[in-house]
Amino acid sequence: MNAGADQALFGDALGCEERLPVEFLPGAVAPPGAAARDLMLLRVLATMEDGAEGERDEGDARSAEMARVEARLDLVLALLGALAAARADTLPCASLRWSRLGARLILPAAPVAPGGVLRMHLDPRLPQPLELPARLLAAEPQGADWMAWLRFEALDAALETAVERHVFRRHRRAIAEVRRAARA
Repeated sequence: MNAGADQALFGDALGCEERLPVEFLPGAVAPPGAAARDLMLLRVLATMEDGAEGERDEGDARSAEMARVEARLDLVLALLGALAAARADTLPCASLRWSRLGARLILPAAPVAPGGVLRMHLDPRLPQPLELPARLLAAEPQGADWMAWLRFEALDAALETAVERHVFRRHRRAIAEVRRAARA
């Protein structure tokens, strides 16, 4: 395992490990508007999760309801965009560790280009995957596959913060599940 690449991606950032539909497209470039769409998808998902968990207080109920309505409208617009683009592709599931800085995952073949796009479908309720530009930090053979360390590139501050918040929620949920299982 490449300790230097792990340190670069997870040394100063909270990370989480999970199994998701994900793929790395070496040499690809994120489509125009991908960062804005990714930010919107993360905000919609956060609003749906916060509404489902009921973490809001009573005084904030009206603004929380308005945020949920706005999130639903954003989601409908994203669905219409997805239908118009006629994107019906399915990503392969893979285990990965990721943070606001990048991801480590198993690839079926050695990456052929140092840069590309990491596509992750975070939730089946979302119409499209995130498409984050990434640069290959390191790659090592793992039997017939390759372990790859990818650093996210050119994420604006708002998108990086949204990714960080999403990873934090996933990490917190994983800890709660472990605690629940331990009590059972």
